[in-house]
Amino acid sequence: MMARLLGSICLVTIAASAFGQAEVATQPSGEAASPKWVGVVSGANVYVRSGPGETAYPCTQVSAPQKVTVVGKSEGWLKILPPKGCFSAIRKDYVQVDSDGKTGLVNTDNIYVRAGGDLRPKDFWAVQCRTANGDKVEILGEAEEYYKIVPPEGAFYWISARFVRPADEAQPTEMEAAGTANRPAATTKPVELTAVPQKGKLPTTVPTDLPKVTEPSATASFRALEKVLRQEYAKPLEQRDLKGLLARYQAIHAPAGSPLEKYVAVRVKFLQDGVAEMEELQAIHEQAKLTAEQQKDYGARLVELQKLAPPAEPVRTFAAKGVLAESDVFTGGAVGPKRYILVDPQTRQVVAYVQCSSGAVDLARYAGMSIGIFGQRHLDRQLVRYVVEAEEIVVVDASGQITAPPKPIIRPRQYPAAAPAEEDQKPKAATAEEQPAPASPASNEGLPVVQEEQPQPQEQDQPQEQPQGQDQPQEQPADQPQDQEQK
Repeated sequence: MMARLLGSICLVTIAASAFGQAEVATQPSGEAASPKWVGVVSGANVYVRSGPGETAYPCTQVSAPQKVTVVGKSEGWLKILPPKGCFSAIRKDYVQVDSDGKTGLVNTDNIYVRAGGDLRPKDFWAVQCRTANGDKVEILGEAEEYYKIVPPEGAFYWISARFVRPADEAQPTEMEAAGTANRPAATTKPVELTAVPQKGKLPTTVPTDLPKVTEPSATASFRALEKVLRQEYAKPLEQRDLKGLLARYQAIHAPAGSPLEKYVAVRVKFLQDGVAEMEELQAIHEQAKLTAEQQKDYGARLVELQKLAPPAEPVRTFAAKGVLAESDVFTGGAVGPKRYILVDPQTRQVVAYVQCSSGAVDLARYAGMSIGIFGQRHLDRQLVRYVVEAEEIVVVDASGQITAPPKPIIRPRQYPAAAPAEEDQKPKAATAEEQPAPASPASNEGLPVVQEEQPQPQEQDQPQEQPQGQDQPQEQPADQPQDQEQK
């Protein structure tokens, strides 16, 4: 007789475990109305779970003789107020945090509050209750995209009734102890019936084995629709008929309070979310298509505008730039075309020689002006200067002022102090000092020689040629005496 009784207890326990996952964390169907009472934990490290059933994930642990406040019961599980170690979680997007960072206000209606605890610091999917717009929450911390909050009113946890006794009740009876000892432990991964499924993925929240209900036809319809649902989700996203499936699930008349009613509600919620996601995706595709068409139209209009726009003129740069002055060396004639010198008004150095062999430009008109010259130029290696063949001239400054007039530098030749003796007056090879100095290069005209000349070994004691340019001292009239040092 005892063996038969124990076998019955084990069968009832296994059946309760199989259907425990159908209980949602908020208000499971068939929950027995029970007044609030205080219970004492009778075991060590007993799990406090997010829902009624061993498939619900544990949030914390309690041990004897800790007390819990019981507010309900459902098929061997007790609904309790949040014990120490438990907290709730709410998404950060729906909370406006106060300045102190410890409290906040919910800014949207019907926001899920999920179960958490020291054994479940993240990945919260078990729904406890919902909040309303304007509800105040007390913030305990953060966990990725969630705030950890003090469990609000309506947030409950669950503990096995086997490990809780009323505070004034004696030890469990022999029969209950035997049933507890023979009950198998469940270690399967918890399944949430009220969680929002991920996009495009088929949930596995409904078990394959359903209990027999009063109307076998409703159960058969549900099983048949489950097969159709899996076939539909094997198709590409655009080809799924989620609206048709939703209408067929909604047409199932499950008995009130039965597990089948909860399974149907889960599928209806899942398909409603799927339909909303497909409509949102379709709207995105339509917007992307419209954007692509507009971009194509803008591209065509841009091409037309580019055809109407005048061609961009190439950027031109001056071949040379400076103040134009006549050259005293290249005066034209047999020696070649008449040239002008181009002087940098800042450094007073000759930057180039300018000529116009074609006669397209009258260089004499621009003498004394600061100009920019367009044309071809080449390097004259003897002059060590560029020679520009002028094609077009742009006046930069008609005044052509130079910062300061150049001052000529005259170096007198050094003579020996006394004539050599007669016995020493023998023909000797000319020394470096007595050798005739070469003529000054023509490239120094128009500027102080001291700035333009290149250092030469044999010219340091030779007087430099001082050609007259625009900024050079004019030649002295014939009736004036010459410089005394040059006599």
